[in-house]
Amino acid sequence: MRNTTNIAAVNWPCSCGPARFTWLETHLGDEMSEDAYVYVLYGAEGRLNYVGIGNRQRPYERHNEGYEAALAKSKDVHITPLPFSTREDAELAESLIIKLVSDAVRDGADFENLAGRLRTSHLVPLVPKQDGVLRHSDLKNSILVKVSPKKMDYREVVSGVTSDRAAAERCRQWWPIGSTVQRGDAVQRLVAVTTAEVSPQRVLGIWDTLPLSEWDVADGSIGLVNPDEGNVGGHRGKEFLREGYNSQLVGFSEDIRTGWTG
Repeated sequence: MRNTTNIAAVNWPCSCGPARFTWLETHLGDEMSEDAYVYVLYGAEGRLNYVGIGNRQRPYERHNEGYEAALAKSKDVHITPLPFSTREDAELAESLIIKLVSDAVRDGADFENLAGRLRTSHLVPLVPKQDGVLRHSDLKNSILVKVSPKKMDYREVVSGVTSDRAAAERCRQWWPIGSTVQRGDAVQRLVAVTTAEVSPQRVLGIWDTLPLSEWDVADGSIGLVNPDEGNVGGHRGKEFLREGYNSQLVGFSEDIRTGWTG
């Protein structure tokens, strides 16, 4: 898969205005190529820093030093909700976005306004995002798991357009939960947050859990009451503050940890 295109390297043969961005809507077709998403990186001031093409995990894969620096400074990553029908269509959309940016910079247009025009319904957050924070100290009766933004085996990437059920399958499985079940920890909720690859860390989903007796220890699967309800409490997308608490694979809310020594 090729690296993303440098803004200065693209020539577009015609003038482009905001109305041309509706091209995205008509080219997100029924037959789609999984490596034909278009994604963009926004800087701290809402400025568009990078445009690229790939699958949904591509924004967090290695590109080059320039991209790594842009990602490190990025405060927002957006992606088309569906891939384009072909790689060629995605490249055309990428070129259109880059042309809009290039023209705006050349003509002295306000970059903030341009970024605002690009934040349309055609682009969604790569990772769920909303204002507010969820602190570790806010959690009660919770098991905490950290989920990478990259695809693992057959499990899907959890993005801003992933269904609750698909996200549940990624977030609830293959964890070392034997000790949890053996101790009889009073777990009532599964809280999934991003790994440190995503900055700041964000809440991917929260599900109510079944009694421990219904968890599958052999498969490391946490039993959920309803996989389709992954935003219990309404915290999905909020920044997650660890408050100094760190865990390896699985963590817990403070009330459960206190019970181990009580």
